[in-house]
Amino acid sequence: MLYYKVKKELAGKPRWREDISHHVVADGEWIKDELFTVRELSYYRLSVYAFEHGFEKVQISKKKIYWAFGARFAQAEALIDSSCDVDLGDWDYEEAED
Repeated sequence: MLYYKVKKELAGKPRWREDISHHVVADGEWIKDELFTVRELSYYRLSVYAFEHGFEKVQISKKKIYWAFGARFAQAEALIDSSCDVDLGDWDYEEAED
């Protein structure tokens, strides 16, 4: 399924939406790596710049997402590119900490 993932540039900035009486109200903050559908994003007042530069299109199965504190995120293995050549089994953690 197609989702839009919040980039770090937009994280922490306030979200704005229109309520039923068409008043613009604050609706929390953008959370880094949170996933939204196109329909969900249509509820928020986004500038063209924010939409183009604040989100990344990602294709993730519905089975590879989870909810935490009311926000949708991708499981770690869903974001790893399957064509990646790195085998994490050979990773030397002690050397990486230096």
